[in-house]
Amino acid sequence: MSNRSCALILIRCFCPARTLTEFVEESVRRAVEFRRVQTDFAARVKQLGK
Repeated sequence: MSNRSCALILIRCFCPARTLTEFVEESVRRAVEFRRVQTDFAARVKQLGK
């Protein structure tokens, strides 16, 4: 991801009502949940392939 893309994401997601800490915590929670879904999906695909 380019620096420009990162900056656009920060501009879109970070609103003045939230602190930077809240933004980072929410981002990490979303990333962890995304990874869980990815892992579950990969496991299901592997089971279907057997």
